[in-house]
Amino acid sequence: MSENTRVANKGYLFENFRLFHLRDRRAQSVESHYHEFDKALVFYSGNVDYIIEGVTYSLEPGDILFVPHNAIHKPIISSESDYERAVFWIRPGYLEEQSREEAKLDSCFRLSAERRACLYHPNGDSALRIKRLIGGLEKALGEERFGSAILSDTIFLQIMIEFNRCVLEESSGEAGAIDPKIDEALSYINRHLSDELSVDFLAGKCYLSRYYFMRRFKESTGYTVHNYICQKRLTAAAGLLDGGMGVTEAAMKVGFSEYSSFLRSFKKLYGLTPSEYLLRREALDSSYGE
Repeated sequence: MSENTRVANKGYLFENFRLFHLRDRRAQSVESHYHEFDKALVFYSGNVDYIIEGVTYSLEPGDILFVPHNAIHKPIISSESDYERAVFWIRPGYLEEQSREEAKLDSCFRLSAERRACLYHPNGDSALRIKRLIGGLEKALGEERFGSAILSDTIFLQIMIEFNRCVLEESSGEAGAIDPKIDEALSYINRHLSDELSVDFLAGKCYLSRYYFMRRFKESTGYTVHNYICQKRLTAAAGLLDGGMGVTEAAMKVGFSEYSSFLRSFKKLYGLTPSEYLLRREALDSSYGE
């Protein structure tokens, strides 16, 4: 990936959630990407590693992987065996809407991001319940009988309860493997998006030469320092726009000193100007209430 290649947003979600049950046997080359929705993956079989925000996770059958929205990630897939998984795409606001004070259904994604531990290993009973619920959800989604939509929503919420119980009660999560120097750089970048973040400055903080730091960053994460910082700033700006902040203020808040540079980068990433992005967001939000 060159310095000018953007990290793409792959997939758009127009429902509260979607379920994909996929099985294939082929080596796949997938570039680093992100989603505006949360993603959970239940792994059944295969030989797959997942890189999420520079952390590499090796999946085992029964594992649950949580990919919070806007987290940059990519799978590394071998063709040695069938790769089977159930994948959930989830509108973040939907989980919040369905939560109660004592039961926040988005905790599994929030804690995964905070802990930088996105892989969890449910015990045998939990894994079996989750697999059965997924089967029930697939059946309900494929029906057009009375109450099928309500039943689908109900089963999905049961699955989310199981996911959260796994995160909160059963395991602290798999930390994964990461270069400690790059981990330090990633943490600093995400805490200081509005600051000047040059390659030389970050390399100095890690006590590495500029070129060695750039090479290790790319090897560990799959993308360049420039692309990572730019994408994180833009998704942060999009979040501020969603919250009602003005376009110019949002651009400055996340570290763009020139509005023209922000406008150009935003349109390159999202395919829309900030104004067009807000109009699309309003249309999506109104469609959820229909």
